[in-house]
Amino acid sequence: MAEHSEKYADKYLPYALNTYRVLLTRGTHTTRIHSTDPTTQHFLNTLIRPGGPATV
Repeated sequence: MAEHSEKYADKYLPYALNTYRVLLTRGTHTTRIHSTDPTTQHFLNTLIRPGGPATV
């Protein structure tokens, strides 16, 4: 069963990553991303350039 899950994940991951890439690069003025998980939110904050227009 785990082998089937790994094969499915290997096929699904490129599609999921492409979907997020498309959605996150299509903002006209602003793209906001929020995570309810503090660790993930901290990681997202590190991706924003210092002094940029983003607010948290």
